[in-house]
Amino acid sequence: MEHEKNEPRRRPPERNSRAAQAAQQRRDQRREQAHLEELRQKQRKRARHRTRRRINPGVWKRILIMAAVVAAVVLSMVLFFRVRSVEVTGSAYYTADEIRAACGVAQGDNLLTLSRARIAGNIMAELPYVSTVQVTRRLPDTLELTVTEYDVTYAAQGADGASYLITADGKITEKIDETAARGHIAVTGLQLADPVVGQQLTVAGDDDVAAQGQHDALCALLQALEEAGLTKKAASVAVPSSYELSFWYGDQYEVKLGNSENLPYKLAYLEKVLESLADYQTGTIDLSFSEGSEARFTPKQ
Repeated sequence: MEHEKNEPRRRPPERNSRAAQAAQQRRDQRREQAHLEELRQKQRKRARHRTRRRINPGVWKRILIMAAVVAAVVLSMVLFFRVRSVEVTGSAYYTADEIRAACGVAQGDNLLTLSRARIAGNIMAELPYVSTVQVTRRLPDTLELTVTEYDVTYAAQGADGASYLITADGKITEKIDETAARGHIAVTGLQLADPVVGQQLTVAGDDDVAAQGQHDALCALLQALEEAGLTKKAASVAVPSSYELSFWYGDQYEVKLGNSENLPYKLAYLEKVLESLADYQTGTIDLSFSEGSEARFTPKQ
């Protein structure tokens, strides 16, 4: 017993170890985060309370009225403004019923949500002789279609040996026989590659660049003839290449134009040349201006 009393007392192990310190630090962080979250919640409650106090009952009433108006407008678009009639003007080649059938609009469709571009596209794709379509909504229930059709078509031969009618902007409108082709301005010097009615023409050829050049030159020439009012005088046009354009003015004059540059000027110059020629004369009028700025007339021998 005496020996036990004289032994030194052992100290308990220190609790401030690294693990204990880390645990205490985590507890402190959690308490701090909880405290911050409590403060944020209080701030949000105060902000909502201030917002409610700022918006007085009159403002809330106006907001509710505006919401009711918007709902009424949406509801009216859904329930009212339904298509009851489709009116067609400007058509000559096609009947109004054919155009209505092609437009893709049915009675009862919502007038305000119809796509005007899609309607016009449907008609022009289905009816090749239609050039343009103007689509107008007339509230509350009428759709107006104003149609423009091509006045002039030209006869060109396809690589398949058949004849096709084309427009000045290169659209294929119809496949025809040789007898019908004689009643139109003939296009020579090229052939259509894989012609499809209703689609844009492509020119047959081994060289894609040259074929595209012929296509562009052909369209430029046909459009220039129409703008100059010469389609009733033109018997045929020839486009063997993009730089050898020509056409027959009746059966009296072959008019050579060279390339497609300055076609309006060349055709206006043609009128001056014709005024200087006698009615009985026939031959070739060269307006290519390949040798200076003057036109040259070569009488037929």
